[in-house]
Amino acid sequence: YVLHEAKRYAEALEVNLPLLAEGERLHGSDSDNLRGLITNIAQNLHALGRKAEADPYLQRAIVLARGSGKVWNEQLLLFQRGVLAFELGRYDEARRFMRERIDLVVKNNRKDLIEPARDDLAILEDKIRRGVK
Repeated sequence: YVLHEAKRYAEALEVNLPLLAEGERLHGSDSDNLRGLITNIAQNLHALGRKAEADPYLQRAIVLARGSGKVWNEQLLLFQRGVLAFELGRYDEARRFMRERIDLVVKNNRKDLIEPARDDLAILEDKIRRGVK
């Protein structure tokens, strides 16, 4: 995390990948203890311009958040997947993630998150309509 914040993305990834392997060995591959690290790896890849490689890590982090019932984390990861899909030009997929996020926060009665999630979908739709990346 510190290396990423220092914009040393390649070094961060170089540290995080073996750390993930060790974390999987210690905690098991389906442990929510790994979610933050997995998210960091996705962010490292994104920052390095390897966006398509980041998506499977975000997907895995969502599965872990769902398994632990952490709605706040899951909705944030759905947002990140939506943004990534948009950046990759996969607009229908981006919309799907943003709508899934709205459905999740509504279903879980997270009133604090409903309006921001709807606003983010509106921003996405506006960017798609205007052709803004």
